[in-house]
Amino acid sequence: MNQAIFTLFVCAEYAVFTNGFEVLSALEKGKHFDIYCLDIFMPGFTGIEVAKEIRALDKTAPIVFFHHRGNLLWRAMQ
Repeated sequence: MNQAIFTLFVCAEYAVFTNGFEVLSALEKGKHFDIYCLDIFMPGFTGIEVAKEIRALDKTAPIVFFHHRGNLLWRAMQ
């Protein structure tokens, strides 16, 4: 799995943020991404909270959640 993610990012432009506040700040400044990869337990805002904000601004971009506890992903889909 890690190799697949690495291969994807080698072939594409991407940005890395260390917490949810940074993601939301970039979006407020007009930055747009084709896909969002979020950790459920990011520092600051959780990935679920950030995804809700993303959806308010972008209804179509895919949002992918990463975390080692799959049962939390169902909560994110609601």
